[in-house]
Amino acid sequence: MTDIQGKSPRFISGKLRESVIATRSTFHRRSLHEDKACETDHQALFGTIQTGRLGLEIAIKDRNTVTADVMRAIQPDAKLLVILREPVSRLYSGYLYFEDSSRKSPEHFHQEVTMAISKFNSCREKLSYRACAYSPDQIHHGYFARILIGLYAVFTRDWLRAFPREQLRIVRMEDWQVNCTGILTDIFSFLTLGNLSQEHTAQICEATPQNSNKAKLREVGGMLPQTVSLLEDFYQRSNEELSQLLGSDKFLWKDTYLAQEISQNKRDG
Repeated sequence: MTDIQGKSPRFISGKLRESVIATRSTFHRRSLHEDKACETDHQALFGTIQTGRLGLEIAIKDRNTVTADVMRAIQPDAKLLVILREPVSRLYSGYLYFEDSSRKSPEHFHQEVTMAISKFNSCREKLSYRACAYSPDQIHHGYFARILIGLYAVFTRDWLRAFPREQLRIVRMEDWQVNCTGILTDIFSFLTLGNLSQEHTAQICEATPQNSNKAKLREVGGMLPQTVSLLEDFYQRSNEELSQLLGSDKFLWKDTYLAQEISQNKRDG
């Protein structure tokens, strides 16, 4: 199972690919938020589920059943692969991809982010951090700044509650981009798919990325500095918790933030 946004590596083939597509399709059709096309990939992995609609009988201690619980009931021995992108740049990439081009601008994005964070903070006055993270209808409705998607720690904690750590592999997209060969070899080993030939490895790693937003980024321009700062503050808690959950400072994304800051300084200079 993958959650891949933006510059997506597509390396799954054969029966494994067919299985993943079938699983994703099932959850897309039966998602609680199936009326929102731009939410379905996120909800398929990180959403809440009405088990009755899936025809399942699952022992549930509370009403907050999430996709991880259903997957555990259906395939308890499943191995799960998740590729995560740094949440700030991922959010802007999603905005560039989904938002209507006539309104698209760094200033409009800043307005969307400000309103979405305000809605999240209002939600927090009534509900827990986790409950608000699972409330896209309240936070995202009418907006293209889908800030909840980047709260990885909340969703990862639920997957680790449902599945043993050794059945879950989480990879940073930034690492994939600079070390495709090494990560691909590790993924095939994790999924017990056997060894991949050098020829096939090169074919996968040298393939043109799909869903790239570079042209749109050049056309619209980068985020405003105040938007970047606002989002980094918003995601700080989640990144810190994710880093602790996975035992790796890489998920603080400090290297990515530093690289983005250097790039911004060069443009401004």
